[in-house]
Amino acid sequence: MSEGKECLGRLFKQIHFAFEMHGGRLMKALDVTPAQMDLMLLLYGKEQKGEEVTQRDIETVLRLSNPTVTGLLNRMEEKGLIRRIRKETDKRCRFIHMTEHGRTYVEKLAFARRQSESHLVKGMTPREAEELKRLLKIVLSNLTEQEITS
Repeated sequence: MSEGKECLGRLFKQIHFAFEMHGGRLMKALDVTPAQMDLMLLLYGKEQKGEEVTQRDIETVLRLSNPTVTGLLNRMEEKGLIRRIRKETDKRCRFIHMTEHGRTYVEKLAFARRQSESHLVKGMTPREAEELKRLLKIVLSNLTEQEITS
C-alpha cells in the first residue's frame, strides 16, 4: 500500500499504541494509574465548581463498578490524596474530597496533561489542532453509533 492509501484502522492502532506508551511513561513517573488520574481530575474539576462528589457520582461519570471504585478510593486514601467524609443526613453516603497533598498532586497531573497534549499537536497550527479534535470527535461518534446499532 502506498503512503497516501494507508489504512485508517492501522493508523489509529499505531497512534493508540504510541499514545499508551507515552502515557504509561508519564503515569509511571507520577506514580499514578489512568483511573487514579481520571478520578483526581474529576475531583479537581468539581471542586473548582464548588460541587461535591460521591462514590456513586464517580461510578457514573467514570463508568466503573462499585467494587472498582471502592478499591481505587482505598488506594488513593492510603496515598493521602483523598478523604471520605460522611454525609450528616445519610451516614451511608460519603463525599470524596481531595486532601491538600491531593491538590498539589493534581496540579502536577494537570501540568503533565497540558504538556502531553501540546506534544500531540506539535507542528500544527492552533486551527489545525482544533480541526483534528473536531474530526476525531466525528470518528468517535461514528464508532459509538455503530456499536449502539449493531
